[in-house]
Amino acid sequence: MFTKFLLKNGPGSPGNTAKVLINQFNQLNQRILASEPNEIYEQIIATRMMVSHSNPHSIYSRLYDLDKVMDFVENDICTLTFLVLFSESETFRTGVRPNRYGDSSFDVVTEVIFEVCKKNSWLSQFDINKFRDKSNKICRLHIYNY
Repeated sequence: MFTKFLLKNGPGSPGNTAKVLINQFNQLNQRILASEPNEIYEQIIATRMMVSHSNPHSIYSRLYDLDKVMDFVENDICTLTFLVLFSESETFRTGVRPNRYGDSSFDVVTEVIFEVCKKNSWLSQFDINKFRDKSNKICRLHIYNY
């Protein structure tokens, strides 16, 4: 379970990224007082897209219609976290997608993101199964083809 601890607490880990996104959401919401979380999420994604131009491994450029992406996220911080990690990190994409032997860290990573978001925020809208379904669609590049 040391691996799960690192995935929750290590620098740059999925759990740490979830905490950062929750804090970023809270800070933006204090300034904007949005009526729906997706309004803040859209700003977070847009900002991260602009910053990611210097990252050659980012696939944000394949997200064409932010409105459809926000409809897909459905105000869920877990889904947003998975989307951000998947869009920004080739290592993350490689880890959560099955390799040629069928191995992946998808289940443990989604469990970590889900647990951290549930513990630290009210913004987690789905149960673990629905979140995993959404994450699986992201892994299959579903939302990158809108």
